[in-house]
Amino acid sequence: MVLTVLRDDDLPELVELVRGGIQDPDLPMSFLRAWHQELFAPACSDGFSATSLAWWWTQRATFAPDEWHLALVVRHDGAPVGMQDLHAKGTSHKLATP
Repeated sequence: MVLTVLRDDDLPELVELVRGGIQDPDLPMSFLRAWHQELFAPACSDGFSATSLAWWWTQRATFAPDEWHLALVVRHDGAPVGMQDLHAKGTSHKLATP
């Protein structure tokens, strides 16, 4: 498995991955909210893509020292199999130098 920083070129593959199903209905919910089952963006034909893209772009656009989200694409044999996000808040501080 390989982790890479999320790039725009990854987005079409990730949208298709989510559309194909990411939650086994026989297993406990692995998310805090069932976002992958909600209907989004009524102006879009399927609604999902535009909302997902906006979420991923917002996370990059609001990246700041005091709060950030780092989205990583998980790939196996070159194909996306998921994502792993890191989030930090209140981490901005100055390092003392000797």
